[in-house]
Amino acid sequence: MHTFPTLSDIRAATLILLAPLLECLALRLFLHYGLKLSIGWGGLLTDYDLLLPAPIASIILFSLLQHVRPHQLELRFKTLSLNIVALTIFLGLNLHYDLLRSTFGVGFLSVWWGVLFLTVLSAFFLWVPMSFVVRNPSRWVLFPCLLMAFSVVIYQHSFETLWLVFRAPLSASIDGVLSTILGDRITTQLIDPHGYLLVRHPVLPILIGKGCGGIDSFLLFLCVSSLFFGLARSALSTSQWVAFVLGGVLWTFFLNVLRICALFLSGIFLFKNLPREMATFLVFKFFHVHLGWVIYLAGLELYFGLWLAFASHLRLNAITERIKAIGKRVKAQGIPSLGISGTPIEPHAEPLQRQ
Repeated sequence: MHTFPTLSDIRAATLILLAPLLECLALRLFLHYGLKLSIGWGGLLTDYDLLLPAPIASIILFSLLQHVRPHQLELRFKTLSLNIVALTIFLGLNLHYDLLRSTFGVGFLSVWWGVLFLTVLSAFFLWVPMSFVVRNPSRWVLFPCLLMAFSVVIYQHSFETLWLVFRAPLSASIDGVLSTILGDRITTQLIDPHGYLLVRHPVLPILIGKGCGGIDSFLLFLCVSSLFFGLARSALSTSQWVAFVLGGVLWTFFLNVLRICALFLSGIFLFKNLPREMATFLVFKFFHVHLGWVIYLAGLELYFGLWLAFASHLRLNAITERIKAIGKRVKAQGIPSLGISGTPIEPHAEPLQRQ
């Protein structure tokens, strides 16, 4: 029976995370502002794509592992020595980064990434052995937590491709919903080659781009459902789990359609009833930023709640059927002590004699 991690589990996880987090931040600042090197992940947030999701994912990972199999935290001096050596080598490589890269090319980059990986990995295991993760019964949480840690990186590098897949059904869905509500005052149009979706109303025309494809809600569902599967895998059969995942993908798509339509309709209302400057701020700076997450979280909570209720119903039915089967078996065997068939056992007729 799995329960939520306690405060002590979260404290232990935070202590485990402290060394790699501080080490990575110090390295990042030194590489960028000390050595003026432009190294890191590409994308909208450049090299800070891991700054928020990676620590959160790490705390979740180590909290769950510590909760299932608690480990006494103690500083591992051999691992600390390895970390110091790896960190020293890594700093030395970066002091002469341009020269070494131009001289040794791919070989240098392979060594650079290898030493960086060793530095970060040894920092994670300063307080616990690697077996704490590898041999833990809940080691499966490593996958959803890695997915969560790299969610922004995945999002930035995949949303353009996924947008090309989803934009046509998204356009048809938005057109159907808004046309039902607003009638012929609404028009939708796909604009190539940029792949934008133009939604036009006399009060408010908007362009929907690849960032609005709903990939963020899909990643959120994938992370949470992976944790849900590990915690309650026996609650559903294989076919029911397949239905759960496929239904979740469709549900997240619907939530994104709901988000866009709700944002558009609220925008029309605000631009009709408020000064343009205030309406612009509320629509594009407030609702556009926060409304989607409110809808995603509420929608996924409803979806998981319904499936949990369904799983509880299945379990209750299974228990009821099991009790009925036991009753039938007992009745068929005719056990008299239960009074189901045959003659009930009579109480002892003779009183006990005091000696």
